[in-house]
Amino acid sequence: MKKVLFALLFSVSIVNAQTNNPTEPVKVGDVVEIAPVSSYKHIAVPQKNFIIKQGGIANYNSLAGKKVVVTKLEQRKDGSTVAIIQPQDGSQFFGSHRTMSVNLNEAIKAGEIL
Repeated sequence: MKKVLFALLFSVSIVNAQTNNPTEPVKVGDVVEIAPVSSYKHIAVPQKNFIIKQGGIANYNSLAGKKVVVTKLEQRKDGSTVAIIQPQDGSQFFGSHRTMSVNLNEAIKAGEIL
C-alpha cells in the first residue's frame, strides 16, 4: 500500500512539474520581426566603429521591420534565453554581420521583437 501511495504522489508531482514550465514562445527556425524602436537594449547591435571597420554601413534604422530567423537558442545560468538571429533573406546586418544575439525574454517584453 505504501508503494502504491508513493508511486501515485510521485506521478502527480511529475505531471505538476511539467505543467508549471511554460514552453518557449520562440523556437529554432521561427521567423520574427525586429520592431522599430529608438534604441535596442536587448538586441546586441554592434557598435558603429565595428560595423564601419568591417566595411558595413552603420544605419540602425535598417533594422526596423527586418524579418529574421532564430538559428540557435541558449539557456544562460541566470535563467535568461539568448537567441542567435540572422536575416531571413540571407543578407547581412549592416552589410557586415551575419548574426546578432538577442536576450529573447527581455526583447519580447520591451517590444523590440514582434
